Parts: sequence; structure tokens; C-alpha cells
Amino acid sequence: MLTVTETASSHLAKLLVQAATPEDIVVRLERGATGDLTLRFDYVLPDDTTFAHKDRAVLVLGPQIAPMLTGNTLDVRDDEEGPQLIVRRQEDGK
Repeated sequence: MLTVTETASSHLAKLLVQAATPEDIVVRLERGATGDLTLRFDYVLPDDTTFAHKDRAVLVLGPQIAPMLTGNTLDVRDDEEGPQLIVRRQEDGK
């Protein structure tokens, strides 16, 4: 299973608040057309893996992508453009 840090779940919650999304909208992490990971606002679907922050679902993974992210961690890294979500492999140790 993907590990989501407290910093990442808090960041996702802030994104949802800033976008003024309804409570039933979450961020979906999925593969884009070019194979890279992308984010979009969506609803929770029955087969999704859900991650919450303070009792609100903030992130979902569909059944196709969830196994591919097992052993990885979703975290936040600050750079010159501001906080950025990153996926890192557990063995990276960063």
C-alpha cells in the first residue's frame, strides 16, 4: 500500500479547501496519458483506496494504480514554486 505522510494529507486537504470543493470531492492520483502521475478532483468510487485527513477523504487511488504504488510514499517537498507533492520509493530514504 502507498504510505501518505501527514504533511501530504494536510497539503491535499488545503488544496481541496482552496478550490472550494464540496465535502464529497477528493483528489484522485492516476496515470496520465504519457504515463506520469497526475492529480484531478473526483468522487470516491466503490473500488478506490481512500486516504483521509481529519476524518475527510482527501486522496483516492483506483484499483489499477494502487498496486503499482505499493512500497512508495507520497510526501511534500518545498521548492522555488512552493510545496510539491512527490512520490518516493521507500528504499530512497529521503
